[in-house]
Amino acid sequence: MTLSRLAPALFVLLWSTGWVAAKYANLFADPLTFLALRYGVAVVLFYLVCRFAGVTWPKSRMAITHAIVSGMFLHGLYLGMLWWAIGQGVPAALSGIIAGLQPLMTGLAAAYLIGEKLSLAQRLGLFIGFAGIAIAVLPKVFSIDADVIPAYAVAVNVLGMACVTAGTIYQKRYLREGDLRAVATLQYVGALIVTIPAALLLEDLHIEWDRPSPLAWSVVGI
Repeated sequence: MTLSRLAPALFVLLWSTGWVAAKYANLFADPLTFLALRYGVAVVLFYLVCRFAGVTWPKSRMAITHAIVSGMFLHGLYLGMLWWAIGQGVPAALSGIIAGLQPLMTGLAAAYLIGEKLSLAQRLGLFIGFAGIAIAVLPKVFSIDADVIPAYAVAVNVLGMACVTAGTIYQKRYLREGDLRAVATLQYVGALIVTIPAALLLEDLHIEWDRPSPLAWSVVGI
């Protein structure tokens, strides 16, 4: 089986376990604090990969800036808002439904902002994909008492989905070249620029180091 055929199933595995990791991490750590630690470790590991692989770094200041800004949206704002919302009581299933709207929003926005048109088959695929997510998790959502879910946290979750849409379009428009490993390293630097101040402002930087952590999977796997 070729990588191109395996990639969709691999993406679903990685994408879905992100919500499991977010819910589990909240049991022993403040969410933004955990994300800051995750991004810091990711920066170090990606840098080492780039160093030993002889990766060529972006040469212009503008290219570096674009990579960092895209990381602020794709990782810092998006995951920061999502993990914080889950920490405030938004169920992982509901958060997944909200995030499932992102491909639809991106497809619609890309047509207007960067002139990228979707074929009828691609549009149909997006709607079928979202329907599949809804069928899988809506029964779980309906079983939850809506009164116990903070409305402000749901709003933050929706805003996070909008941020990843903006980041995706930004990346598509301004990051068309460059080694993916170098770009990823700079994107996690951008994520830290957002997450560290947010953690310092909103949290107590609490982590229970003596408990099993999904950090290894969150960094290396996802």
